[in-house]
Amino acid sequence: MLDVLDHSPAETRAAGLLLLYTGMRSCDGAFAERGYLTARSTFDYWMIKTSRKVDIPPTLHPESGVIEALRALPETRVYFFQPDVADDYQTARHALRHKKDFRAIMPEYEVRVKHFRRLIEGVLRRAKISGAGCCHRFRDTFILNMLIGGTDIFTVAQMVGHRNIATTQGYAKMIPEYAEKMSGATRCLQFRKVS
Repeated sequence: MLDVLDHSPAETRAAGLLLLYTGMRSCDGAFAERGYLTARSTFDYWMIKTSRKVDIPPTLHPESGVIEALRALPETRVYFFQPDVADDYQTARHALRHKKDFRAIMPEYEVRVKHFRRLIEGVLRRAKISGAGCCHRFRDTFILNMLIGGTDIFTVAQMVGHRNIATTQGYAKMIPEYAEKMSGATRCLQFRKVS
């Protein structure tokens, strides 16, 4: 049986910030590897649902506190939110990178993901946020804030791993100003009159 990690304040803070500033799914957060954090402060991660790397890795800006929070977790861990094991999860990590079913190979996959989701749900409970699918709210918040901030739909879709851009467009419909802004993009057109 899996050695369940305590929900330490450091782990809880790191998990919440990671999801908020990357838009990753909770299953990807549960298996966020220390090696995903690059020297350029991007989080270049593999998505478990699709067995592929994220197309555009999000940059973790120092002022967000994400990098500091992640580095506060035990340095020995391969996965920030999973306990150490003797083989460093080599078989499961190899499977993910070679498009094999990570979920079938990772010991106690479902238990580990549920543990991570409970950690996130604890954060949301303290913030008095409840409801079905509440872990997904970090992802929703990331996507909506990227679109509100002016990031184009195609870039947002690549950052969160939406294979179908229509999924991302569903979020844009929640932001009335977004359609206006995109329509206003025609201001860049400047054609010379032909005499």
